[in-house]
Amino acid sequence: MLCTAYGGIRGWFSIGWGVIRDDQGRWIYVYARRFGHCLVLMAELWAAHDILLVAWDLGFRQVQMETDNLEVARILQGSSDALVSCSLMDVIFMILARQ
Repeated sequence: MLCTAYGGIRGWFSIGWGVIRDDQGRWIYVYARRFGHCLVLMAELWAAHDILLVAWDLGFRQVQMETDNLEVARILQGSSDALVSCSLMDVIFMILARQ
């Protein structure tokens, strides 16, 4: 399974969206959420969090995460000190560590 997460600003609000696709590229689930006022980085991390939870709830245990934000990719790989004490990151890492 491939999970893709994106974030951005639309008008006055930050938004996140994502897609879960199977190995043939078919869309399994599409997600969108408005977060209110926050940084694009946080919107992308929330989108990653939410799409990973959906993938888990759908029964997928082996997923590949994709993002167009290099800093988000580094954070998810644990190779960035950005947001190291952020409780959202703690939750994301707990999801990633599930068996």
